[in-house]
Amino acid sequence: MKLYEIKAQIEKCVKSDLDDDMMIDEETGEVFDKEAFEQLEMDFEEKCLELGRWIKNLDSERAAVYNEYKKLYKRYKALDKKIESIKNYLSFVLQGQSVKDANTELVFRKSNSTEIVDMALFMAWDNCDEYLKYSDPEPKKKEIAKAIKAGKEIPGCAIIENYNLQIK
Repeated sequence: MKLYEIKAQIEKCVKSDLDDDMMIDEETGEVFDKEAFEQLEMDFEEKCLELGRWIKNLDSERAAVYNEYKKLYKRYKALDKKIESIKNYLSFVLQGQSVKDANTELVFRKSNSTEIVDMALFMAWDNCDEYLKYSDPEPKKKEIAKAIKAGKEIPGCAIIENYNLQIK
């Protein structure tokens, strides 16, 4: 689906020596041939606007692919739940008994898992620190930004201004 007709010269700036399956040149990490683009005999603004229209086309294609992905992912999750439900039923009715024929074999494998059945009792134990995992602290960037904007100096922190291209 194309919203805009992109000039053929611009579309030719896409690296054409890549396989259909491979979208990125593994050596350079690029899909766009900047040298070919810069050598095009077109007005600079026109080239840039063509690239903007191309981005809009790619963005609409990306949205369509994402919507299809969401549909397929819902089907995937539904099948996953159905499989889990049938497995649970089989486990319940077979009660650990193995069954097989020429095509299918249903067997049970023994496994172990550790569960904390009483967290309060565990935490009251004198040696529990040896078996606890603590996560690394993470800065609260939104709160730091509010404090800096309010005039507070926070060592090692700054608000960086960025410029992001918007295509409308």
